[in-house]
Amino acid sequence: MWNLYRSMISSRWICSSPCRDSGLHRLGRLGVILGTTLLLAGCADRADKGFKALVYRPTPQRAVLYALQEESPDARRRYLRGLINRKELKQDWAVKALDVIARTDADAQVRCIAIQGLARSQRPEAVVTALAILNPKTTTRPVRIGEDDVRLDCLNLLLGYLQANHLPQDQREPTRQVMLKAAADEPNLQARMAGLRGLRYFPDPESLKQLVGTLRETQFGLKYEAEMSLRCLTGYFGDYEAAAWEKWLARQPNPFAGGNAYTQMQRSSDTLWRRSGEAVTELWTSWQGASKPTARPTPAVAVKQAEGQRMIMDAAQQ
Repeated sequence: MWNLYRSMISSRWICSSPCRDSGLHRLGRLGVILGTTLLLAGCADRADKGFKALVYRPTPQRAVLYALQEESPDARRRYLRGLINRKELKQDWAVKALDVIARTDADAQVRCIAIQGLARSQRPEAVVTALAILNPKTTTRPVRIGEDDVRLDCLNLLLGYLQANHLPQDQREPTRQVMLKAAADEPNLQARMAGLRGLRYFPDPESLKQLVGTLRETQFGLKYEAEMSLRCLTGYFGDYEAAAWEKWLARQPNPFAGGNAYTQMQRSSDTLWRRSGEAVTELWTSWQGASKPTARPTPAVAVKQAEGQRMIMDAAQQ
């Protein structure tokens, strides 16, 4: 049906079809309704999946089974992440499953999560797994070649055991050999720095030789880790100079004599509260002066003072 009406701005008559216009409007409204319905259906579907994942979360035993059998690497990673924060991580069946996954899984990131889980378990078997991945010649079990991220996580696992003094005594020599090799020729920079950090727990001439040699390289990250490890081993400050370290080591019958005192001053972790307290203490010390009884030098200042006195005595003997 056509409508005929007079134009408001001219003397012409205008003919329009309300049925066609209303049809277009109805079609537009139908599209909006359909789109809204599909959107709500998609949101409901995602919410339903999230609800089912929360309510029907698999048990730790079943999660490990899925991590061993799933074809999708994303699914295997998801099941392993769900296991890492569970107390069952320390149980024998979990450690054995993580060992198999860390050594043989085809996906590098899945293996990394398994290694991180082994590190959190604090079980001695984790050290054996990490050493097998870093040096497959030490085991007869099947082991894949470790990618960069896998090797880094294995070295960090060994570092954690060294820092906590949980490394089994019979694994110290294999760990030392692994750290020496990583510090010398590890292609990944982060993994090589981890190897240099690991050498600070092995006071022997080979560690000193490797660390001093690293100071001649141009990468400052490597030089920094080598200097820090040398300070932990000896208690001496060489200012990142290989020649200064060689000169000092040549005069020392026992270069590791001062290492224990310096290592005890190293903190495993730092906090904002501790840093703020040290800053206030150093400011108070600077204002009071070293000769006043209220001045209490911080450990860092004490080390610097001792090093200054040592340098003065060395200069006097020359």
